[in-house]
Parts: sequence; C-alpha cells; structure tokens
Amino acid sequence: MRKSQAATEYMIILAVVIIIALIVVGVMGGIPGIGAGARDRTSAAYWAQADIGIAAFSNSMTVSLDSVKVVNNLRSTITISQINFTETAANTTFTSAANILASSITLAAGQSRLISGVNINSSCSTIGSAWASSLKIKYTEAETGAIYYFTGDGNSLSGDCSS
Repeated sequence: MRKSQAATEYMIILAVVIIIALIVVGVMGGIPGIGAGARDRTSAAYWAQADIGIAAFSNSMTVSLDSVKVVNNLRSTITISQINFTETAANTTFTSAANILASSITLAAGQSRLISGVNINSSCSTIGSAWASSLKIKYTEAETGAIYYFTGDGNSLSGDCSS
C-alpha cells in the first residue's frame, strides 16, 4: 500500500515540475511561436515607458521601420539628433550606418512626434517573420546642454514584419 502511494506522489510531483518548466520555456521564447507574443509585449511595454520612448512603430516587407512614434518621458525638454539601430530580420543583420533622422527633433516633457518615411534599405523576408532592433539614440538636454546616448539598457525593440 505504501509503495503505490509513494509512486503516485512521485508522479504528481514530476508532472508539476514538467508543467512549470514548459511554462518557463514558453515565456522565455524557447519554443518558437509560443514565446513570441510575450517577447513583443515585453518589448512594447519597455519602450513605451523608456526615457526616450517608442510608443508605436511599423515595419513592412520593403522598408524597415517606415514610421516610428518617439516620445519624451523625461522631465525636461530634449533635442534628439540621432537614431541608429541594428536590426535582425530573417536571420540577417543590418546596421544603420547613418542617422535615420532627416533633422533634429525637439520634444518637451511628455511630447511625442511621429517620424515617417524612415528607410534604411533593410527588409523582412516574409509577412509575420520576427525581427528585433537595438537602438542608440543621441539627445541633448535643453536645461544643461549635456549630451546623452540612450540604448535601451539592452532591451531590443521587436515585432513582426507587416505587408
């Protein structure tokens, strides 16, 4: 009687451990398709509240990040002079060699601006394929004149390719 009870308890504990491991692997993106949604939601949440936020963006099959909504989440007015990024899409890597801004952008605290027509000649291979981009934003704080670089603390901007 005791042997069957011990075997049953062992199997239940093993089942619980396996279920927890599968949940962790899925959330971390270890299984393609399962963790992608969580990755994109985490990325969007981070970049929406970051010091220099990316509130919205679109990435099409032919033009990388064809529009980006940048928001100033800092307490003072800033002037963004450069936005550079490294994108990974369809197992290829493209690093922007130049600033994607046509001219500097001045944003008051809490203000946002939509940047359209961004084109760095990178493309996605298929609709729905995942991509990730590491950003480097150069800005000047108006009050002190100090120049800063914001890189997102290692957090990538990510999403899926659209048409």
